[in-house]
Amino acid sequence: MKESIIERNKRLGVDRKIADFMTKQKQPYEFKVRYAELRAWEFYEECGRRDLNTHVSVGGLDSITLLVFLRKIGINVPAISVSALEDKSIQAVHKALARALNPNEETDQANICEEIADVSILLDQMYLHFGKEYIMRLKLSTLKRLKERMDAEDCAEDEEESENRIKECRSSFVEALKGLEKAFDEALGL
Repeated sequence: MKESIIERNKRLGVDRKIADFMTKQKQPYEFKVRYAELRAWEFYEECGRRDLNTHVSVGGLDSITLLVFLRKIGINVPAISVSALEDKSIQAVHKALARALNPNEETDQANICEEIADVSILLDQMYLHFGKEYIMRLKLSTLKRLKERMDAEDCAEDEEESENRIKECRSSFVEALKGLEKAFDEALGL
């Protein structure tokens, strides 16, 4: 007889895993960073013991953030990109970031800024094509959801340092949101 999902979850200890995950979610930021550092080193060292190669497949913000984090803690794995599938401006950003993240080459900050400017121009063109009002509404909606999540996290935090960090983030976030709302009103002629 085929195993049911309830039986499978029980066999795998899913309830315990969910409870452990939720406990980790409630920990202060510093704990989470240290935990991530330990897990990254465990993974890297285990790959070395098994004589396996390691790399980061860079394609978006998450993988770039991972790469920067790994390099910061001393794990200098290569970054691999399949940016041939992406827009030329994104490819240029990847190349500029690769130069900046490579500790053996001189950082070219001006080149990175130039590439960011190129992407900004591409975004402006997309605004024109898809309609700035529609995109700004989506952006505003996304920022409001982010603020709601930040408010919810604030309720779960009880460490004074974490509270201060959240308040600082929220303050700058609220200012950015006000600026976006003002730009939105101006774009609509309100």
